Amino acid sequence: MDVSAAVNPFGDPVDRDFLDDIEKRTDFWNRKPQLQYIAHRAAREEVSPWGLLLAVQIHRLSAVPPNVVLVKRDGTPGTGLVSGTSLNMFGSLVADTGGGKSVVFRESQDVMPPASRPISDGTGQGLIKSIAETEKVTKGQDDKRLAQPFYRLRFYRHSLVLHAPEVKTLNAEFSREGSKTDSLMRQLWSGEVAGMTTGDPDRRVNLPPNMYRIAGLWGVQPVNATAILAGAEDGTPQRWIWAPAEEYRRGARTPSRIAPNGPVTFPLPVWNPGANVYGTSGGGLPTELADDDPLPAPIWVGWSPQMTQDIAYLKQQRDNLRDRDPYAIITPEMRDSEHRSTMESHLLLTRIKLAAVIGTLWGHASPDDEDWALSEVQMEVSKRELAGVWQRCAEARSQEILTRGVERGAEMHAASTQRNKMDDHDVYDLAEHLWKCLAESPMSNRALRNRLSNSRRKQMTPALDLLESQNRVHLDSNKLYWALMGGLPLPPHMAAQYRP
Repeated sequence: MDVSAAVNPFGDPVDRDFLDDIEKRTDFWNRKPQLQYIAHRAAREEVSPWGLLLAVQIHRLSAVPPNVVLVKRDGTPGTGLVSGTSLNMFGSLVADTGGGKSVVFRESQDVMPPASRPISDGTGQGLIKSIAETEKVTKGQDDKRLAQPFYRLRFYRHSLVLHAPEVKTLNAEFSREGSKTDSLMRQLWSGEVAGMTTGDPDRRVNLPPNMYRIAGLWGVQPVNATAILAGAEDGTPQRWIWAPAEEYRRGARTPSRIAPNGPVTFPLPVWNPGANVYGTSGGGLPTELADDDPLPAPIWVGWSPQMTQDIAYLKQQRDNLRDRDPYAIITPEMRDSEHRSTMESHLLLTRIKLAAVIGTLWGHASPDDEDWALSEVQMEVSKRELAGVWQRCAEARSQEILTRGVERGAEMHAASTQRNKMDDHDVYDLAEHLWKCLAESPMSNRALRNRLSNSRRKQMTPALDLLESQNRVHLDSNKLYWALMGGLPLPPHMAAQYRP
């Protein structure tokens, strides 16, 4: 089976012609001084500007308070923090070994340092415990023992930055039997309640919704992304932004980048904190939180007019596909259409987040129409890069199946040869045993079989054939087998010495 020939669910892979066309057609890197600066820095380091842009966006996001959230699905603010959608984001810098992933990690920290020192990746539960822990409170403010102890959440931080130059650790977690890392990472991406509920109250950690910012960046070799892509049905790879770390265009094809005029800054937006009970600066988030404590007020990130129009159109398309009875029989074509629509809905939410984050690079508290247009370009590059990763993984799986088939064939041949040797040895042993039985007295086929165990009966026919080929047995007209010696029936006086 040629796995690599399967239809790519993400479309056509990225190539150099595509990058040339989309950059020229949209003039992407000259639309903002900040984009010019990023592209120029990337060219100096001979890495992809798309990878450097993604890393800078991840770092900027780490400085955005977690209670800065997207409006609801209908584009309107909700009544509380739990009704918002988190801006948490994961990114993949794609390149083979030596393709520039480490350079992008370093350069991005020089362009825009993250809000906190990055940590390496680990298990989903490990990430949660890096943010907060549950502590048991047994004494009051007067230092007297409480009649009813209670548990509260103590935050180490509200923002977590992940730098993982290799994706193998995450792959291992995704592939580990019984692992919940895949679903937990989706919860963290969405800013939902995330954590662990165990029988030991002291080990329970459950992060409240939209009370933590997580911005993660992984270096990905294409062939090592299989475990992430395995979650495509659940939307795992669609929730990530994918970007090349390596500049694929070299020599005469190397793009010419324009340096910005004058110094370039990346102003952090100023959000209206509203009725934030923890402070007016938007940063006064609690370090301790009991179950009955109120959550901070949300700071809403709205949609631009074009966003509102486009999102409504895409949602209407999905509604049209789903306009049927819940358990109606659907055709394969309908199922494929709904599957594509589901994948597109995951990509849509990722693009909405991306539009909000890209706008923060030049101080926008909410994205405008241009930010929305820029996010479309970056998402197209992301989708193409993801398609390329999928294709490379499919090729690797196909080669693995072929190699395993060759190895399995060799194993089966060796096993067959060994089995034949063992079978030959067993047949020779059984032939000697049968001859000795016949030396005692002539016997029918049935009588001989009754002398044998079930496992040895299977080899009785080849054993008798062997004796006949050696001219050591004779089958008479009465269907009795006789033992022969020198081609003649064994004399009765010699039979005793050959009895089995």
